[in-house]
This record gives sequence, structure tokens and C-alpha cells, in this order.
Amino acid sequence: MGRSKGCSGLVALDQVSIGGSSNPFNEDTTGWTRTAAWVVDGATSLDATRNWSQTSARWMAATTNHLLVELSARSELDSRGLIRGVVDGLSYEWKAVAAREEGLLPPAGSLGLVVCDVSHNLLELTTVGDCLIIWSSPKRGDTRVLTDHKVSAAEEEHTRDVAKSQPSTDELNEELIRNRRKYIAGQQGWIISTNPRVVGSIQPLVVNDPAGDLVLVVSDGFARSLALPEFDYSWNALLKVAWSEGLASVLYKLRKRERDVPSFCEGRYKTSDDASALLLEVRR
Repeated sequence: MGRSKGCSGLVALDQVSIGGSSNPFNEDTTGWTRTAAWVVDGATSLDATRNWSQTSARWMAATTNHLLVELSARSELDSRGLIRGVVDGLSYEWKAVAAREEGLLPPAGSLGLVVCDVSHNLLELTTVGDCLIIWSSPKRGDTRVLTDHKVSAAEEEHTRDVAKSQPSTDELNEELIRNRRKYIAGQQGWIISTNPRVVGSIQPLVVNDPAGDLVLVVSDGFARSLALPEFDYSWNALLKVAWSEGLASVLYKLRKRERDVPSFCEGRYKTSDDASALLLEVRR
């Protein structure tokens, strides 16, 4: 098929990634090339008592970012191909880590992935885990939000259960480990880890003729800003401020609310989570 005269690739308009309140490390990463962009949110490490030099969440996010930079240079790879390459790479790299210390849980995390197929004038939008993607097309007058509702629902249910039962630290950690294994196995939604079966679950939203479209990719920590009074759960309102004032302005509003209004953080494990966002435009 001949080259289309449609889109020419992705341009990053703005980016932000800041750590939360309970960890010295930011366990999110963001990255982009002309044909792909992503936000990675490493799942909270459950190996904190071990002697490993960094958390598995931080390792997973950094390794996934590195793999996506390399893989996205191969123009023949679509969303499934990129995620297959990430899982294969994580599995290979993790063997060396796991060999040094037995009993570590496999690395895991969430991914929001945007792939721009310039040759076929297509955009693919994919989320795995609890990252979100907001796609807005001014020329179509359409906005859509992508996320894995099964994972989000499972996380909300677990948070409510913990609030009710008030388990001890050891009991909570054991429960978190059981849940992590379920996510890795795809038993309550999928996350990115070392299980290749996740590739079969990938169902990207495919957009034809995407030139001029805007895409906001966020981690769940940044998505909390949707609950701010000025946005009132409207992604269009959040997009407008992100476009006009910048992503750092949105995050400032969120951190101020988390700090000044204790009730805003009720039912959460931590006051503020790692928060990352990437605002993109598809150029003609």
C-alpha cells in the first residue's frame, strides 16, 4: 500500500511526571517518539523488606520505557507487537534479577500506549491496567476515555474491603500479593508483567485519519485530578485546562487539594500517588 498523505506523526505538547507522598522514587515513566508514546505506572512494590537495590516497580517502569524506545523504532510493529516485545524483554531482563534473589514477585505495572501508523494514516490507543487515555477529535466533535474497567473495579472493591476489615500490615501484604498474582494471570483484568498471554487481551481503539486529534495519556495518580471541583469529572474540562495552562498547572491544583483537604484522600492508601501525564497532538 502506498504512503498516505494523512498524518505525519506524534508531537508531545506537554509532559509531567512527579512522585507521590509515600516513596522516595517516582515509579512512573513517560516517553515518546514520532510514532509511539506511552505512560508506564509501575505497580507498588511488595518486596520492600528485601535487599534489592531498587523497587520492582521502579525497575519495571524504567525497563519498559527503554524497551519501548527501542521497539518503536521498528515501524512494522503495531500495539500488540510493541506489547509483545515489552513482555518478552521484561521476562528476559528479569531472569538476571530473580537469579540474584529468590522469591521476588515478577515486575508488574500499567501502560497507556499510543501508536501512530503513518503509512496507513491510523492511530491505535491501548490501555493495560489502570492507566487512562483521553482521545479528543475537534474535527469530529468527539471525545472518548479508555481504561480497563475490570481492573479499576477490582481496585475500588479491594480498597473498600480494606477500609472495612482494617487488616494488619502482614495480612494486607499477603492479600496484596495474592491480588498481584491474579492480575499477572489475568484473573481480574490484565497488567503488564512477564505473562505473554496479556497480548491476546489487547483490543486497541483504532482511529482513521487522526491528523489534528489530541491525546492525553495519564497514570491513575494524575487521573485523580478529575475529582477536583473545577473539573467535576469532566475530561473535556480537564483537557481544556491542560491545553491552556499546562499539565503542571493541573497537577499543582491536585497536590494542593490533597494537602489542604484531608477528606479528598479518604479511602486511599496514600495521600498522593505518583502522577504522570503526556499531552500529544497528531500532526498532518
